[in-house]
Amino acid sequence: MDFLLKVITIIFIEEILVFIPLLILFFYSIYSFLEKKNFFFYNFLLATLPLFFIFYQYSYLPEFFSSLGQDSLAEINADFGEALFYIKTFLTFLFDTEIFKRKRFWLLLASSLLSSIIIYYFIKNYLRKKSINILTLDKYFNFILLFSLFLGLYGIFSVTKMSLDAGKKMRTFETEFKKNILNFDTKRKKNSPLNTIIYLGESTTVLNLGIYGYPFETTPWLKSLEKDNKFLKFNKVYATHTHTTPSLLSAFSLCIKQSGKECSLILDKKNNLSVIDVLNKSSVDTFLFSTQGSLGGHNLANKLVFNTKKVFFSSDKESNNSKRFLGNRYMPKTKDHVFFSNNFCDKKNMFKKGKSSLTVLHSYAGHGQYSGYLSHVSDKTKFSYPRYINQKNLLGKDFKNFELFQEYDTAMRYIDNTLKKIFTCSNSLFEKKSQPMIFIYFSDHGESPATARGHDSSRLTYEMLHVPFVVFFNQEAYRIYNKKFEKLKKLKDKNLSLKFIGDLIIDLYDVDVLDQKDKKIIYESDKYKSLASNFILDRTDLDGKVSRIPTFWNYKKKDLENKLLEKNFLKQDTSINLWQLNNFLESNNLSDKKNIKNLVCKHRANSFITQYKASLSNGCFETDIIFLKDKTISAHGPQYDTKLIFDDFLKSSYQKNTVWLDSKNIDNLKNCEYSFNWIEKNSKNFLSLLVEIPTKSSKNINNEKWKKCIKKINNITNVEVGYYMPTDIINNCHNKECNNFFSEIKKFLEQTKISSITFDYSGYNSIFDQKYFKSLKWNIWNVDSINSFNKILTNDNIGIILLKNNKFSNNLN
Repeated sequence: MDFLLKVITIIFIEEILVFIPLLILFFYSIYSFLEKKNFFFYNFLLATLPLFFIFYQYSYLPEFFSSLGQDSLAEINADFGEALFYIKTFLTFLFDTEIFKRKRFWLLLASSLLSSIIIYYFIKNYLRKKSINILTLDKYFNFILLFSLFLGLYGIFSVTKMSLDAGKKMRTFETEFKKNILNFDTKRKKNSPLNTIIYLGESTTVLNLGIYGYPFETTPWLKSLEKDNKFLKFNKVYATHTHTTPSLLSAFSLCIKQSGKECSLILDKKNNLSVIDVLNKSSVDTFLFSTQGSLGGHNLANKLVFNTKKVFFSSDKESNNSKRFLGNRYMPKTKDHVFFSNNFCDKKNMFKKGKSSLTVLHSYAGHGQYSGYLSHVSDKTKFSYPRYINQKNLLGKDFKNFELFQEYDTAMRYIDNTLKKIFTCSNSLFEKKSQPMIFIYFSDHGESPATARGHDSSRLTYEMLHVPFVVFFNQEAYRIYNKKFEKLKKLKDKNLSLKFIGDLIIDLYDVDVLDQKDKKIIYESDKYKSLASNFILDRTDLDGKVSRIPTFWNYKKKDLENKLLEKNFLKQDTSINLWQLNNFLESNNLSDKKNIKNLVCKHRANSFITQYKASLSNGCFETDIIFLKDKTISAHGPQYDTKLIFDDFLKSSYQKNTVWLDSKNIDNLKNCEYSFNWIEKNSKNFLSLLVEIPTKSSKNINNEKWKKCIKKINNITNVEVGYYMPTDIINNCHNKECNNFFSEIKKFLEQTKISSITFDYSGYNSIFDQKYFKSLKWNIWNVDSINSFNKILTNDNIGIILLKNNKFSNNLN
């Protein structure tokens, strides 16, 4: 009876807006097939309408279209290769077989189809008794269908019109932006010569770089530089956007607002000033070498912030009229390392002694094309992984993206080799001339090959934001500008956005921005106003509404009590929610990883890539563990074993982690002893471990050997043992039953000296009402809102909070 009531509630209350349209569409397709005798193809199309509708409802499409913005449309409008790559990744994103695993999907499909058949035959028989032909109702049925199609076509027309309007606004913006420099003057406080080389990467995420902890050798050369004391690696730098143009407009602009509030590139067009224009006006030579191409809307950044005195494009020699409509990055003939070597490295007389210069080398390697990530790679031999890696243990349910992911790592290795060549020739040139040189490498935005989402802002993930940023001072620069080096050294572990770039450049050259009329300083070079960044990813949706993602770097608890934040929380990828809440906890000094206090962590990280991502972003995750004699497997059960040996995770080195080990078989004495041996050996590799034992462990209350084993694990310095509270019993038992059950659990916990429990958030109120459990540490999973997060934090006994993996979550097993 309870099951039947639940089914009725789902169909006629929770999913009524899915059920009714689906019922109508199925009815019409059945009616058309049996009565109208149309062509087979026509009937086939009608039959696909209800299937498309239900697929749409249970796929990511509703959320995707609600988050689609003008920036995403501009990505399709780049060049032919990019457009195909975007469409390919979108289709991969769209056709996720996870939909077919949902019981609700099949319930609505079956119930609506069966109901439509019953209704059709009921109407048919009723009309037959009245001697009425069902075809007399044809015009009404057709009207309903045409009305539905009209609504769909209207939506397509609206999107097209908005895209055209966005293009017109972009041209207006370009005109206004270029005039900004006319309202200001500049002044160099010091005229010491300095040569800065900026290698600007494309679509490069920290997640896949060996220098940041990735366990595979994608950046052996960059990693070798870490030993040099003149080298700085910045650990927490985030792109301000996931598309090239808005990201670089923000990175190479100064927010010159008098008030000191941070600028929005969209809302404050007149308050953003190109830092290249500032240098040009300060007698600094500026150069741009680019394999990005000089055509297309994707290169608005070249026209605005890269208005350098001299420009060199790889496409100038290779483009021809027949290929111009494609955008001149389509099937490039010139590779990055060849172009930069032949054009930049060979121009030895370009830099004048005693004169300051800034050179930007804008790469395109790393960006996806219709054929993958190898369009700019000279040697297309794909990256190879160690034997312990396979498609499923690396990428989880998204193992189909393995080839794309492998191509991306191949491109990362190629970029490292290109960086080595450019750095070597630059360093050699300025050493011979005894001139100071600062070499900077960063990327415009990240990329998400593991999810096959590319860098689409409407399908945002954490790795699209976190970008590499490294700085190297040659010996002469280190001697002359040592104070600036030390200043940067203090910032290398701070949270920074790419808005930091503009401030860094004018500080290196000691350039102040002055008001054109009264010559007063309105932007001092050493103030670094960008350090106060509270928002990234300025976007305009299809309705023209502007939105931004808060970083939570400076948020207080009252700031979280916001309805808009709650609404966005439900639509964002879990990795973004984790990043934001972790930022909040750390900036308010609320979390303590070593003592497992107030942590927000990734749930069910049973693939290497989810473990890597969580390690990089939060330094905390939960994984299912099966302890065996000769190995420790990360899997939800033996049937889900993907050969992910958890020891192999330790070959990565993003940061020391807190890990919640959901120990599936530790209730058995032999497995408990296996777990003790493993934990005793490996616990030093983690900041802390929470070892969760199964509910049925309480049956060992009279097993002294097992209790002794658990106590030994619990006594390891940085390890806590937590008891899994059964969700079904907590949620369904009545007062007397609950009291008896909780009394038994209390007795078990006291005898085993366990002072930590784990439970599903659905049982929060039941646990809260029990006085005894308030003295224990609570570790809670399936938290799916900011309101719930705030509610939990009012307690002073919280250990780990696991966010629920919403339907945007990828790479799960």
